[in-house]
Amino acid sequence: MISHNLAPSPLHSTTFPPTLPSPSYSLAHHRKAKRPRSENAMHAYYFDNLPTDQRLPHITDPARPVSPETLAKLGVLSWHVPVDGHESGVDESDDEFEVNRVAKERGYKNRDVINVSREGMGAVYEEKIRGFFEEHMHEDEEIRYILSGSGFFDAREMPTDAWIRIVVAPGDLLVLPAGIYHRFTLDTKDQIRALRLFKDEPKWIPHARSGATDANVHRVGYLRDIGAEISPAVGAVGAWCLDG
Repeated sequence: MISHNLAPSPLHSTTFPPTLPSPSYSLAHHRKAKRPRSENAMHAYYFDNLPTDQRLPHITDPARPVSPETLAKLGVLSWHVPVDGHESGVDESDDEFEVNRVAKERGYKNRDVINVSREGMGAVYEEKIRGFFEEHMHEDEEIRYILSGSGFFDAREMPTDAWIRIVVAPGDLLVLPAGIYHRFTLDTKDQIRALRLFKDEPKWIPHARSGATDANVHRVGYLRDIGAEISPAVGAVGAWCLDG
């Protein structure tokens, strides 16, 4: 769910400390992941929670950067793979392109390109933008490679429940695990274009945060994977679902 302008996101020019390539990801369903080269890991920081335009950066004062290591503990993977002429899409036959290597290693057999902009979405643009920014989770991991434009993914930190804002711009490859609460917004450029990768039939139905969603088997599985505390009631429901 995204669409881009060739100009980089505002935070890609901030004075945050230089980010390092993300460490190997340790969640059970990603233990075999092989990491592509990373030239510039994307920036992430704590969201300020002010009730202003969601498309603004929302950096706290002072800024509180979030490291790739912290994101990895939440199951969030991020790399930077230069677009290098792939602005219109990624040719699956290009075995040397890192995004295709990641897709093959993770079993992503299908892909499409989404253009989130007034021009690209037409009459449903406002409705889609509102929906993207409502807190939700998916039952499949969400993987996006930014072709052009820029925007923000917000992910809930556990156990603090704080929002972490992740800046995405051309060349950024982001994986959000199944079960993580998150949301998305464009920045003030109002446009982003991204490659979406998925295995078979994608389970992109958004499950809004609620008591019922807290007990969703994929949510409970996610919490277990990251070692988060699970309430007895939710854990009992999740265990029953996992046992069939």
